[in-house]
Amino acid sequence: MASQVFALSDAEYLKMRKNNPGFARADKKLGQVWKQLKDSMSKEDFEALQKNQRKWISEGRDKDAKAYMKEGYSRVEAYMLATNDRTKELPEIAESIKTFEPDEAEDEKNFEAPSNSSSPQGEYIKRNNNGQNVFMSVLIVDKSSMEVQVSFSFENSQASWTSAGWIEDNVLELYDRRFSSCFATLTFSDNNVVVETSDSDDWDDILDPENKIDGKYSRD
Repeated sequence: MASQVFALSDAEYLKMRKNNPGFARADKKLGQVWKQLKDSMSKEDFEALQKNQRKWISEGRDKDAKAYMKEGYSRVEAYMLATNDRTKELPEIAESIKTFEPDEAEDEKNFEAPSNSSSPQGEYIKRNNNGQNVFMSVLIVDKSSMEVQVSFSFENSQASWTSAGWIEDNVLELYDRRFSSCFATLTFSDNNVVVETSDSDDWDDILDPENKIDGKYSRD
């Protein structure tokens, strides 16, 4: 994935708003719909919608724009179209939040013991033959959205990497804040996690070249 596809910065967003009328109109319309939904939803439901929106801004918007760029649209056009799509989707998302009533007792049951195999939270280790074992820590930040923070560290090195994302269908995608070409896919299965990283030389600027986080981890 090309690095320029991801991570629309605040500065670039403001520049698009200022210099591109089409994007400005799309963003204004999204803001109008957002205000209408805020006025029509309960506090609890709107907080759930906010979490969904934050996830879209942090990663979904970039993925949507990438798909349009693959079709030949310019970067600005792609983000404009992605914003238009989000404006159309928001009322449907809000409606699904308002009509969904989770079983709170069952929800608490699922998260009572984050250390067991049904929960991703915990400490994991990848044991290497060279003694350079890699440690991975998974912490649930938000139970309702399954937002987690993941940290990697090495047995014989001060190098480390921390990122956050949302687990969906036992799969988690993590992106580096500085290098958008550096991302990792984590697949959870019982007490094991398989980590696959993108092919990017920028990883050498995050971790020492000999430090790799790819591989299979087991719950420690």
